[in-house]
Amino acid sequence: MTDLSNNTTNNTTNNTTNNTSNNTSNDDNVLFISTSNAIENLVNNDDSTQASENTNDFPRPGTVRERISNFQQDTSSEVSGPSEIAYPNATSRLFPEVPPTPDGTTLTPSAHRGLSNGNDKFNIFKNEYIAIRSNNLHVLKESKECKRLLDLKYNDLLFMINNIQTSVIFTSTISGFLQATKIQFSVSEIAVSIVSISIATYISLVLSISKYYALDELKERIQLLREKYSLLLNEIDYNMDKLGPWSMKRVWKYEDHESKYLEWMEDKEDINNRYNEIVNTKKDLVTEYECIMDTKSRNHYHIQNKKLNLKNKEKIYEWEKKEVVLETTIAKDKKATKERAKLEQLDLRRNSIMLSTEELDNWSFDADDWTSV
Repeated sequence: MTDLSNNTTNNTTNNTTNNTSNNTSNDDNVLFISTSNAIENLVNNDDSTQASENTNDFPRPGTVRERISNFQQDTSSEVSGPSEIAYPNATSRLFPEVPPTPDGTTLTPSAHRGLSNGNDKFNIFKNEYIAIRSNNLHVLKESKECKRLLDLKYNDLLFMINNIQTSVIFTSTISGFLQATKIQFSVSEIAVSIVSISIATYISLVLSISKYYALDELKERIQLLREKYSLLLNEIDYNMDKLGPWSMKRVWKYEDHESKYLEWMEDKEDINNRYNEIVNTKKDLVTEYECIMDTKSRNHYHIQNKKLNLKNKEKIYEWEKKEVVLETTIAKDKKATKERAKLEQLDLRRNSIMLSTEELDNWSFDADDWTSV
């Protein structure tokens, strides 16, 4: 009985232990299965997220499932900035949608960036063109003003020197004439001597004054400086002529911006090299100009320049009014002639009689009559 009880007790204990073990193993299996399912769902979600993202990261070795199974940390790369999940419209803001082309294709972001680069080339050219043109115009304006004031002073000096030289020639001629005709005109020796001495004194005085103020030397210096400024203005005008064809925006309209910008770079280099020489030349000319034209002279001739410009504008306006009157008379005569020819059914031809010197070319047919071609 005791052995039977012990066996019963052992069997009961073993059954209980086995049941407990079985329950524990079943719970572990359930936990493992649920954990595996959770990991699988996480992996699937991660894979779908990675598939939905469209980033420019470098490729990473292995898939997410392999890295999880091997317990590898994802430290191969870093993304600087938020992902597309946080900002789903980031790509659309960087590269907005481009309307499809006539053949139905749509431009890719790389093609869109190519178009932007073409526009950038034109914008760079526009800013460079405006800057270079402004620099040349500034030097051109200043040089023209300096040369204008030099012209005014040169004209005053020339007028003064011409008066001195003309008076010397005139008085010398009078003195020689009196010396030669004193007998014929019965002029006393005393009168002829006084006149000759007076003329000689005048000639000596004016020539001494001219020599003292160095009028001839100053005139030569101004003339030489005027020639230098003329050469400088010619160089600046040449730069403006080089910039002239680029002033039309339409030259870029149907051209390749890359090749057009390369062509502009060649002209820009030539213009900039010449501009550097112009600036260096202008520096020397301004130094010499300041030595010749002091502040008082500049102010004086600046006022004289304003007065001359005002008088010239008034004269031009008077002549323009006369021109308008003449054009009005011509227009009225032409209108009356056409009306009279229409009433009388006359066929008027302009320039029906042509001189040989008025022919523009040697073509034998009339440009309006294509039947003669």
